Amino acid sequence: MSPNKHDATDLGLLALIYDAAKDPSRWQSCLAELAGAFGGFFAQVGIRIPDDDGLSFLACHGISDSDWQAMLPRYTALIPEDPILVNIFSRPDHPVNSQKLCSAERIEAIRGGAAFHCREVVTDDAYRDCALYREVRNPLDLEYILAKELVRTDFIHASVSICRSALSRPFDNDDCARLDRLGTHLRRALEIQLRLSAFEHERRAAVQALEAVGVGLVLVDADATIFFVNRRANVLLDKRDGITRRDARLFCDDPAADDALSKALLTCGETGNPARTIRVPRRSGSKAYGLVVSPVSSTVLRTTAVDGDSSLSAVFIHDPETVNDVGPTIYRTLFGITSAQANVLNELARAKGTAEIAARLGVSVHTVRAHLKALFETLGVSSQAELARVALGVAPSRISGPHAPSSATGTHDE
Repeated sequence: MSPNKHDATDLGLLALIYDAAKDPSRWQSCLAELAGAFGGFFAQVGIRIPDDDGLSFLACHGISDSDWQAMLPRYTALIPEDPILVNIFSRPDHPVNSQKLCSAERIEAIRGGAAFHCREVVTDDAYRDCALYREVRNPLDLEYILAKELVRTDFIHASVSICRSALSRPFDNDDCARLDRLGTHLRRALEIQLRLSAFEHERRAAVQALEAVGVGLVLVDADATIFFVNRRANVLLDKRDGITRRDARLFCDDPAADDALSKALLTCGETGNPARTIRVPRRSGSKAYGLVVSPVSSTVLRTTAVDGDSSLSAVFIHDPETVNDVGPTIYRTLFGITSAQANVLNELARAKGTAEIAARLGVSVHTVRAHLKALFETLGVSSQAELARVALGVAPSRISGPHAPSSATGTHDE
């Protein structure tokens, strides 16, 4: 393929596009370069997801935020009457279709995502003889439009557009071909941004769920280096009463308990080494803390803390003098299990049998057993008793009788 006169410029644009995918604040400078590369003054790119403003996104360059916000209500109200969109997406017998300038094949290509310029779709008279042009486009000098749909599904609509003023020349087919080449990368960049945004939403939700846990929770690696401490754990660690942090690491004051914690973290998650409990005496003479050390299965939490390090462990700190309780959401967030599995685990932590769990959840005993089997594999246990102890470690206030931490300092395998 022979070199294109725009190749050097477009290579620079690609770098900006993918930088913006990772940092949405960079879309402004990227769009400034994109508009300039096409001889325009305005460019915008956006993702629209119905009923999800948190993931919807719009960035534009060339019009001030105040001007754009002032025009946005009218633009939104009038866009269904836009003769460009009418000609592309309306019924073949719609009156405006008689002013169409391109072939039916070309219209189908545009519907399929090909870039297009406004004057190949509608005449000058039809373009200007509409309320959208009079009230929005003309005041903003959006005379010539080059656009491309990047994604259109029932759930996502993403597009890019570039505009030139009335003093510039119209866009042409070469501009369309160039935007098509760049459009592939714009689509990929928006897909990357959408995945990163969705992950960030999930990460924030996970952190909020961990903050809501009624017990202290610390996420650490195999060396006891701390990566996350929830509010309850902060309060307990700040007391320096049996367990504390030094140099960003988790320590127990009692040597036997500290040794047990170190060994538990080194073997956490290995086959045959499920959750462990540790009794930690307190200097104040108050009832000993109960620690439960468990591997973290949630990909979101591992990636949030240590870039996916599989050795990440959760250390739950139970103060027997407080009352704590959790629910399925916490189990789902911490262990990376399904909602159905979390519901089963929650009922198991309440000392429910298989038949009673099935009745309470409105499912069959066979279904409950299938969820239990999946939980055994995910959490590295081989029995319901072990599984219950893992769940009770997250909500130690439910522990009684044989589930209580050992009365001797140190650890016992669950």
